[in-house]
Amino acid sequence: MTTPDSEQERLADAKFKLSWVWLAKGKPERAIAGLREVLQICPTHKQAPFYLEYLLQQQQDKAQRKHNPEGKISLVHQKWFATHRSGWRFALQALEPLHSDQGVLFDGCLENSFLWNGYQYGQTKAPYKQPWVGFLHNPPNMPAWFYGKDSPQVLLEKEHWQESLEYCVGLFCLSEYFADWLRSRLQKPISALIHPTEIPAVQFDFDQFVANGHKKVVQLGWWLRKLNAIYQLPIAKGNALGYEKIKLNPAFAFDAERQLVMLGEREKKAEGLVFDPSLVANTREIAHVSNQDYDRLLSENIGFISLYDTSANNALIECIARATPLLINPLPAVVEYLGKDYPMYFQSLSEAAKKAEDLALIKATHEYLKSCDTRSKLSPDYFCQSFEASEVYQCIP
Repeated sequence: MTTPDSEQERLADAKFKLSWVWLAKGKPERAIAGLREVLQICPTHKQAPFYLEYLLQQQQDKAQRKHNPEGKISLVHQKWFATHRSGWRFALQALEPLHSDQGVLFDGCLENSFLWNGYQYGQTKAPYKQPWVGFLHNPPNMPAWFYGKDSPQVLLEKEHWQESLEYCVGLFCLSEYFADWLRSRLQKPISALIHPTEIPAVQFDFDQFVANGHKKVVQLGWWLRKLNAIYQLPIAKGNALGYEKIKLNPAFAFDAERQLVMLGEREKKAEGLVFDPSLVANTREIAHVSNQDYDRLLSENIGFISLYDTSANNALIECIARATPLLINPLPAVVEYLGKDYPMYFQSLSEAAKKAEDLALIKATHEYLKSCDTRSKLSPDYFCQSFEASEVYQCIP
């Protein structure tokens, strides 16, 4: 028999999906109204609050945007991600001083325009027929099973992309690693910038970490992560520092839980993964947490990320901003952000586990991050100044 609660949840989910349809049709006001209905029906709905805040913030950004006659770019109609803490919206807001109502068309997420809108909403992007600049985000070495259809290789083959290139002034990305790849394939100016973020008041505290009676190794994020790596990290119960392993699952979409399960299963099959029950037993999943809880989590625990590929990585940047020790594999773009001498790189999961249990190394990593060169370049002002001084911006007429 169907319970009232389950009926309400189904109705709320149906209205939530309808809100996405309105958003895809360019009707944000209808989407906002729909999300408010969702929360009236089901106040504990997991996804609706994030996306309602996202749409309200978009409206706020539009209302607050000011015309600078000396600016060169038009920042209208930008795509960013509702669940990123100081993510792409933070970066776009940093560029507001360069906005002009008569500026060159600026596309802050070219993947959204030329890939996602096509297969998510059936809206094929019309080629740009006016001067434009934009950002590419997805790196070139994405596994085929991990949304390979979002790769830059696929994007560069799209007919509407190729037609748009004639009018492209230049492209931006967020690492020299990706910039070099693009330069080898496109005869356009390419500028690489450092992704900005906030430096929060709550920072990693080594003494607090040592005193923490329930230490955690937290797997951060999901995009292009080796999602099952946290289950395979060889830290079992009864380890020297009492670690529990945490898989932190972000609410990046209305069906995030389904997508994460699907990707995890794809990875198991593609990589032929085998799991040790004793390691799985010391691993727990946590759903998306509040900003306050996230800050506290990163102030008294250490992070863990095993990547397939990356250009800029929000979780990595957030750990730099908080001086939170992070176990991570040294991919080219990672080394750009952290430097070649970063103490907690790992080449294998056994090496990662060994480093996680080395208190002296954790303290040294914390001190390293406090004086990391990138840490001084994370401010919105630095991002805006770098953008304005870039080759691409200087090419805009």
